[in-house]
Amino acid sequence: MKKLEISLVICVADDIRIMDTLESIDVFCEVVVVLNGATIQVKKIIQKYKNTEKYKLVVVEISERNLSKSRNMGMKKATYDKVILYDSDCIVVKGAIEKFYNLLDQY
Repeated sequence: MKKLEISLVICVADDIRIMDTLESIDVFCEVVVVLNGATIQVKKIIQKYKNTEKYKLVVVEISERNLSKSRNMGMKKATYDKVILYDSDCIVVKGAIEKFYNLLDQY
């Protein structure tokens, strides 16, 4: 699996489709999941991915459901300058992260 110096920020509260989003990531990168007032069910799903070798998972929790604050927190916690913001219901198309990464180098 290709390793890219890019961070994906995914904010989630109660959307169990986050599992599909995490499963669709096809490159090794940093994945910052921001739990913004997340339900117990979502927290359990995220816990299952804590030790994955598919990507580096960083989990951040804030108490209120505020998408703007969640994204800002995710950006602060991201390690890399290149960041993609995803929603918890997005399925990553195969090769999309790498294409986006390469395009960022061009501009």
